[in-house]
Amino acid sequence: MNLWTGETTRIPVARDEDCPCCGRGEYPFLEAPRDLVNPLCGHEAIQISPSRERSLNLPDLAKRISSMADLVTLREDLLEIKKGELRILLFPSGRAIVYGERDPLRAKIWVEKYVG
Repeated sequence: MNLWTGETTRIPVARDEDCPCCGRGEYPFLEAPRDLVNPLCGHEAIQISPSRERSLNLPDLAKRISSMADLVTLREDLLEIKKGELRILLFPSGRAIVYGERDPLRAKIWVEKYVG
């Protein structure tokens, strides 16, 4: 489709009946569970809840990322990560609360950078 002119062109393509997508109509990527990313109103924060519960070893993670952040503070039940204006609270289940980032996608990228 040409977005400037609105013209469309069709190209004939042979359908492979053995293909999971075009043959059987299966779309595993679209049906896979996704992380829940929710802004927390009034807190200027974004909460990220993983689609599958994790069991993070926070002391090991704190050691591994200490050189990547300005400040890493390990508490009994969470890990606090500070990098500039950004603050991430990370829980053993993989749930995270990101302060200082308004864009949900960028917040998720920050968490992935530290957690992997």
